[in-house]
Amino acid sequence: MPFFLSKHRVLYWLIALAMAGQLHCNDLWSSSLVEDRRNCVLSPAVCGDFEECDYVTETCKPLPPPSCPAISIEAITPTSGSRRGGTKITITGSGFQGDMRVEIDGTPLENVVVEASSQLSGTLGASIASCGPSAVTLISSCFERVSKAQAFAYSLEPLEFDDQPLQLPSPPGTKVQQLVIDELNSDGDPDIIGIEPSAVRSFLSDGNGSFTTSAPLSLGGTLFQAASGDFSGDKFRDLIISDEQNPRLWLLSGSGTGSLAPQSIPMPEPIRGVVSPDTNSDGISDVLAVGKSGTLYLLLGSSGGLTGPDIVASGLPASSMLAALGDI
Repeated sequence: MPFFLSKHRVLYWLIALAMAGQLHCNDLWSSSLVEDRRNCVLSPAVCGDFEECDYVTETCKPLPPPSCPAISIEAITPTSGSRRGGTKITITGSGFQGDMRVEIDGTPLENVVVEASSQLSGTLGASIASCGPSAVTLISSCFERVSKAQAFAYSLEPLEFDDQPLQLPSPPGTKVQQLVIDELNSDGDPDIIGIEPSAVRSFLSDGNGSFTTSAPLSLGGTLFQAASGDFSGDKFRDLIISDEQNPRLWLLSGSGTGSLAPQSIPMPEPIRGVVSPDTNSDGISDVLAVGKSGTLYLLLGSSGGLTGPDIVASGLPASSMLAALGDI
């Protein structure tokens, strides 16, 4: 037979249990009040970290976003510093408050202190990869961001040289008439390529001052000038070398492992000066070569190799020698 209790009898029963110590007030509170978010008036703790209790509706509502003034940058003092860091930087502007973050060329300023609403200071962090004019960026506690382009410049440290030069392990009597510095084996350390009268020898760097010397790559003829570039667009560095006695150029294709594969490219005449610009802005290096007659040839780089040669200028002095490239 079903058993029913009236509303009044239930209340009397709960009170009796409470008085008898079998049911505590905390149990009543946690089971009926705290779990109900509509009771934030009685217990504001039920609202979340980014909420507050609305005492009119007796419900939790989102907190309003913080109020932050607009920030601006007016000046940076000093305007340059060493890439090694450690320089104290002072920035003037407006709207500075709370926790401010400052980045110079992406490197955070250390120990930032807001000294006034119009001034803050910090210590320049080390940024070995940065050089020259850099942007200064301010980020407020409200994540507002403002930048000032080329407001600070990282300076290079004076060059320091060992007092005892390292002699690379080349055979006695080896003659090197030109050095090319480039990355041959994709390890991030620049390597040395020595251009000898009729051969090429590479010295692969380990980044710590030691080198692995390759056997000479004999090309014959009389090598004159070399230039490096990516002439096939494969992202590996290649070499182009002129031959002043034979009508050809030598293309040494890099593999990214340190080895070079030679290829003879016929030319209308013996060549002396060579440079490797990207003349058509396609991301692949081209070759400008000066013939002994005073003619300037262009060979365009492509995924299929160098194309040409095409004559782009004539009338240069006969027997012209070395070539150089620049934005004159």
